[in-house]
Amino acid sequence: KKDLETMLQLTYLCFTSPRKDDEAYNSMLERVRNSLKNADMNPATALSDSVASVVYNNNVRAVRLRAEDVDDLSYDRIMEIYKERFAPTLNSISWVMWMLTASCLCSPNIWVRCLWPRRARNTVWWTSV
Repeated sequence: KKDLETMLQLTYLCFTSPRKDDEAYNSMLERVRNSLKNADMNPATALSDSVASVVYNNNVRAVRLRAEDVDDLSYDRIMEIYKERFAPTLNSISWVMWMLTASCLCSPNIWVRCLWPRRARNTVWWTSV
């Protein structure tokens, strides 16, 4: 029960207060930069870029990320977008987390019986811990 509660709390924290780690971000940027530089040396990448520009009519969304584009990324803007995208789900997530935590800590059978269809209730699929 304690591990379940901890798992739910950590999941909730991932959504409500994401951790900003500059060292990990810079490391990731360096790896992406190196990977893109290596991809630029591959002749197949040039062919792929040419085909994509013709097929997608030079659409901005179809352009491959380049090593020099990585420098334009903003960590603050990335975090802002993350918070904007997950803000609408926070109310439903907190409600689900509260329901699961409350019901699991009190009596795990209660919520399982509510979620299962009536005909499956008589079948023993799960037992209380």
